[in-house]
Amino acid sequence: PPQPAMVQLLINNNNAIPSSSFTIASSAVNIDKTMLKGLEKETREVEKEAKKDEKKARYEQSRAAFSDYDAQMAAETEARIEKMEQKALVEEIKDKAEVERLKALEEQVEKEAAQATDSKEKALKQKEAKELLAKEKK
Repeated sequence: PPQPAMVQLLINNNNAIPSSSFTIASSAVNIDKTMLKGLEKETREVEKEAKKDEKKARYEQSRAAFSDYDAQMAAETEARIEKMEQKALVEEIKDKAEVERLKALEEQVEKEAAQATDSKEKALKQKEAKELLAKEKK
């Protein structure tokens, strides 16, 4: 097979260049290849580590985002509960006032019923008192 001109020249001038020069050149090529393989391996390891770090960073970022979301949801839930408690308190106050008003009205109707002179008027007042009592119990 035909060989490159430089190699052919070296072979033809074998006596002109000592054989140790070929060994040195060959060994330098081997050292370069070994060094290159080592650097490639080191590069792959560094890239692998970088991917791990990136994955870990994304995981931590997701965790932080979820934590923020969870805290926001908890705050919103707390605010809704507080609002419902306030509304229930207002309703309770209104209901107490209504009960007091109905009791006073019932007492007044019973008093009027006791003071009524004829039986029809008395029956009508007692009926009103019963209706007020039923409303009060609701």
